[in-house]
Amino acid sequence: MIKYTFIANFRGGTYISQVCATRIEEACIKWANAIDAKGIQYFGEKSKIDLIAKVANDIAEGWGAALIDGTDNVWFLHSMLRVGSFFVNIVAS
Repeated sequence: MIKYTFIANFRGGTYISQVCATRIEEACIKWANAIDAKGIQYFGEKSKIDLIAKVANDIAEGWGAALIDGTDNVWFLHSMLRVGSFFVNIVAS
């Protein structure tokens, strides 16, 4: 298993969490499912459900986390929801 660190920016707040997974796609889905909706201002359970669906759909369509050029094990993920956008940097260690 690989440890992935997610550094997410959402509406002026920065939220950092970690998940373990075998691939970046799995890590993104685990991250979305593990988010504590109550711990993020302007974000609720309905928004969490929307984020989980958006991340899974983007992965299925080939638009998941993008490897940052010139780096190893660093990705960027953007998910735009009705309540705002998540801008996420992901680092594998």
